[in-house]
Amino acid sequence: MLLDATGGWSTRISSSQWNLRLAKWQDE
Repeated sequence: MLLDATGGWSTRISSSQWNLRLAKWQDE
């Protein structure tokens, strides 16, 4: 999964923004 690759980097992203990207990613 993407989270595995990004690791600590993803934690720096705001939850809302990460959720938006995940929702868009899953939508495809």
